[in-house]
Amino acid sequence: SRSFRKMNILAIVIPHSERHTGSYSMLNFPLGFAYVIGELRQQLPEANIYIKDFSIDSIIDEHEIKEILLDINKRFKPDYIIYGAMITRFTYIRILSRLLKNIFPQSRQVLGGSAAGSGYNYFLRDGVIDYFVIGEGEIAIVDILKGNYKNNLSVVVKENKRDSERQIIRDIDSLSFPSYKDFMIKEYVKSHYHFTGWNSMPMIASRGCPYSCNFCYSNFGNVVRNRD
Repeated sequence: SRSFRKMNILAIVIPHSERHTGSYSMLNFPLGFAYVIGELRQQLPEANIYIKDFSIDSIIDEHEIKEILLDINKRFKPDYIIYGAMITRFTYIRILSRLLKNIFPQSRQVLGGSAAGSGYNYFLRDGVIDYFVIGEGEIAIVDILKGNYKNNLSVVVKENKRDSERQIIRDIDSLSFPSYKDFMIKEYVKSHYHFTGWNSMPMIASRGCPYSCNFCYSNFGNVVRNRD
């Protein structure tokens, strides 16, 4: 089995949009991903987590993605590679996952975000990504890395192509706070200031929405939970 103490985790931040540079739109801080990293820091303190933010540097081109991954491979050998995005990044995820498979063939890939929740059946056909986290990712990803995911309803694996049943985290006060220190906060704040005139960052004080709009993919489910 893999040693938690020596586990290497590569965490990749996928650009929210291909047009968030220049004067078009501002950078979107990956708050959900920061929550996941915070939980990993708390639950697996001895793990080596290497974070590569493709969003800040606007890494869009396939050749550029490949060159960066090849460079990472020279100095870091991940056991797991985690990333997430909205389903609108479908093509980007397919390109990235295939490059990861070629460059890090021994690594296991974990996809989260609404791309996993609403699109895992499509990605399963590629047979490249190993795990899909449906809905909230903090507990599910820790379970995957610890090998205790089989009873977690939020996890879909390529060997078990069942329909997922989302597992709600009811006590969100039990979760770690986002690991802001792992990200280039100044760059995100600078982008927010450029477009809004405020030095600001997003925050989430509750999860879930009681409504069921047919145009919305509610990643947190319909059970409203507040953080005290």
